[in-house]
Amino acid sequence: MTVFDELIFLESHFMEERKNGRKMADLYESVQHAAHIIPRLYLMITVGSAYIKTKEAKASYVLKDLLDMVKGVQQPIRGLFLRFYLLKTMKDLLPDKGNEFEDDENDVTDSIDFILRNFKEMNRLWIRLQYMSAQKDDYKKEEEREELKTTVGENIERLRNLDGLTVDIYKKQVLPNILDTLIVCEDVMSHQFLIECVINSFPDEYHLATLQPLLEGISKLHKLSLIH
Repeated sequence: MTVFDELIFLESHFMEERKNGRKMADLYESVQHAAHIIPRLYLMITVGSAYIKTKEAKASYVLKDLLDMVKGVQQPIRGLFLRFYLLKTMKDLLPDKGNEFEDDENDVTDSIDFILRNFKEMNRLWIRLQYMSAQKDDYKKEEEREELKTTVGENIERLRNLDGLTVDIYKKQVLPNILDTLIVCEDVMSHQFLIECVINSFPDEYHLATLQPLLEGISKLHKLSLIH
């Protein structure tokens, strides 16, 4: 969190650079020459935030590019925090109904796609923690995963806060994607925590409209939990 706070000052520096005549496109490209991948990606996300704010680039372009770039970090803990930083940094810059980043080419569906893709990868990284070190016992691994679960749940929170999310979009796109991700992963802790996030995050009207697929999905997850 200390690093996150410091990077806010760095973003302010990038904005000042623009006032001095630097183009965000040039800054976005220049930070990609950083030698080490972790600092490079944190820099890219930070510049990317400023890039969107200045509207020199479409939000959907920057979001898709950053999602592709962060795939380069597959170490679970580093990957989780990197993607968590991406999600936190972009939370107020996502194209949404009636906001300044929505236009003919950018709308809430771009934001939903971005969050769902990030959610899928973060869930996968979170599960991989369970199999990382042979030197840790199962209790220690579960304790570590428990401490990091909120980073994954943040994706559900971001979806809930989108003004452009409707019951219809939730029914056709959001819930099916979340359930598919959970069914494929076959991980009990993931099932329990993320279903709880879904139930607690979205309004009752969403659950009433999707009661059948939700219950069917929970039933499949319960059967998988019994097997494992």
